[in-house]
Amino acid sequence: TLTENSSGEPTCVSSVTNVRYPNQHSIDITPPQGYSISSILVDNIALEKEAFDPTGHTIDFGVVTQDHIVVATFSRIKYTITYHKNGGQEETGKENPTTIYITDEARDLNPVLKTNNIFVGWYDNSLFNGSIIKQIPANPNGNLNYYAKFVEQSTLERTANYGYQIFPNFDYDFAGIKVVEENGLLH
Repeated sequence: TLTENSSGEPTCVSSVTNVRYPNQHSIDITPPQGYSISSILVDNIALEKEAFDPTGHTIDFGVVTQDHIVVATFSRIKYTITYHKNGGQEETGKENPTTIYITDEARDLNPVLKTNNIFVGWYDNSLFNGSIIKQIPANPNGNLNYYAKFVEQSTLERTANYGYQIFPNFDYDFAGIKVVEENGLLH
């Protein structure tokens, strides 16, 4: 059963009630893909979070001499997204999400604004190594950090005028102004 908890996050609840006895019996609890175990109740007694693995858990009843009720609650795996804006500000109504669930689809990253600067792009490291990141990936596997890179507007204008290459394969549409690197020149 898919329900929603008090904080508005979806949870999946499943229960097992009838176990044959006097056989030995155990129950494997495996969360659906994209979920983790958030709580387990055995006969209305909660297991401590430290007592079970959120990726899967087995309850061993030994020789069963009575009925047991097991309720496991699963929550979608959620990660935090941190934006290092380097003095930039998000445009109202175009804020980037600060959390993402492992089951979410990829989504575009919005640029940030900084006075007298042109937004170059988001990077996954503070040294701005590698490629510009344009999307939050689908099915992330951990918390994400993005770093905003800017170039002063006057530097960009000088570079475009003198024909120096500063961003290989640069192609960005920002506030309706498309800036493209082509053959070593910014256009």
